[in-house]
Amino acid sequence: MAQTGDWKQTARSNPIRRVQLFQGCTEEYSEIMDHIDSLRYYDQPDYDKIFNLLRRSLSSCQLAERPYDWVDPRWPNVQIKRA
Repeated sequence: MAQTGDWKQTARSNPIRRVQLFQGCTEEYSEIMDHIDSLRYYDQPDYDKIFNLLRRSLSSCQLAERPYDWVDPRWPNVQIKRA
């Protein structure tokens, strides 16, 4: 587990490691990491931005969107497209 954390930390400062970390992933994953890294401790993440980046990634890979395990079905502003 510590190795994974070390990898993620190194990828933030080493461009070669970053490419290796996101190998096989769409560019949106790197954008999500950039957004998270831009936050300070008490900042709230832009969840809409992250959600839309995940959707764009699915679309670019021509994958169907499925309900996420972290989405509460009672949330009115989150519409999951059912396949």
